[in-house]
Amino acid sequence: SAYASLLASQKRTDEAIAQYQKILDKKPAAQAYTMLGILEDGRGNTAAAEANYRKALEIAPETPIAANNLAWLIADNQGNLDEALRLASKAVARNQSVAGFYDTLGWVYLKKGLTQSAVEQFKKAVALEEASARRNGTTPNPGYRMRLGMALAKAGDKTSAKREV
Repeated sequence: SAYASLLASQKRTDEAIAQYQKILDKKPAAQAYTMLGILEDGRGNTAAAEANYRKALEIAPETPIAANNLAWLIADNQGNLDEALRLASKAVARNQSVAGFYDTLGWVYLKKGLTQSAVEQFKKAVALEEASARRNGTTPNPGYRMRLGMALAKAGDKTSAKREV
């Protein structure tokens, strides 16, 4: 609902969560579960975020944001990296123009110790992010370059790693 989105944008997280719960009481919807996941994640409630992303994917398995965010949570919290890889790959396959999806896939590869694959994905994330920033006149997300630098360092390419960081 527009009201729930407005509350979320105003950082009124508790009220926004209550509104999304009301929406879901009437009719379960992947988009509302995804938003709940994002809000719960934002306030550090990892277990609730994961549960909501999983509910979103039960309703609509092709929901890329839920798949991507769940993959990141799993990778970041020592979860099943094979599941994270499957989810992150699915998100990238559904939408190949989102830098954050490649960033997540790179993060999962890095956690799995597949450094070269991580570097490839992070490079795609950086390229997409910089193109988007140029188009929109915004500042690119520095996290993408930082993670690319981490992966390059792990791959033994210290010179390139320093340049990225």
